This record gives sequence, C-alpha cells and structure tokens, in this order.
Amino acid sequence: MKNIYNSKIYDRIAVKLVELRKEKGISQKEAAIQIGISTGSLSYYECGQRVPNIDVLFTLCRYYGVSLDYMVGFSGVKKPARDYDDASNAYEIGFSSDAINEFYNSPKLVLFLNRFIKSKSFQFIKDYILCEEEKRKDGSLKVITKLMQLLVDVNQSAVFTGETE
Repeated sequence: MKNIYNSKIYDRIAVKLVELRKEKGISQKEAAIQIGISTGSLSYYECGQRVPNIDVLFTLCRYYGVSLDYMVGFSGVKKPARDYDDASNAYEIGFSSDAINEFYNSPKLVLFLNRFIKSKSFQFIKDYILCEEEKRKDGSLKVITKLMQLLVDVNQSAVFTGETE
C-alpha cells in the first residue's frame, strides 16, 4: 500500500515509465527482459503500485536514457546533464576532472568553445601553439599573451555577429 508521502513520486515514475516504454515501441515483457527485471515488477512500477529501489531506478534511467530528475518528475529535461560514460571518455582523451566539471557546469563555456573551434582562428591558434611549443621549451609568456588576445578577438567577433547564444 502506498503511503501519502510517496504517492506523487510513485505516480510520476509510473507515468514516465509507460511514456518511455511506449516511445520505444516495445511491450512490458520486452522492456522487462532487456532491463533485467520481471514483467510483474515492471507492471507494478508502471501502475504506480510499487516504486523501484534505487538500483533498479538507476537501471531504468540508463535503459531509457533519461536523468533521475526526469524519471521522478523533478525536471522536464530527459537527457542527463552529466553522463558518466561521457565524463570517462573525456578523461581518457586527456581532460582533467576540473576541466570536465567546468564543461558540465558552464553551458556558456561549452558554447564558447564550440564556437571557437568552428572559427577560422582555431586552426591558426592550434598551429601557433604547436609551433611555439616546439620552439620554446622555457614556457614563454608571449605564447599565452598572444593566445589570450586571439580568444578575446574570437569572442568579440561572435558578440558583434550575434552568435553568442
């Protein structure tokens, strides 16, 4: 029997589970098999008669590709704000934990970096850095100063052309 405190969460999860399964176009039985739970359990969750434990809830979120906040009705945004696999991949290619956190916590930074990489200046700056890195083993501040000026120029160019958001 549901208690009053959890009633809304049970109902929110139930609605989301049915919605997400129907979006995939699969039966309860197919979903249960793929998720690794019994059809009966999934039926109880979808009817709002039971709520999945945290492990099952996490598995459901991963299976349907949604955030926990979305699944329990706290957010209308389906895609997780931060995906563990994405963070692992970013770390594997050389981003530090601090850089990964900055990307996830600063949408404007990501927007700027995407805009910067698409700019004509990016290739020049990349070549410049690689060339200067070879020339200067002493970590000269000239490279950093020039790079900062180029970044400011790219950002101002985007502001003037209306590409800021």
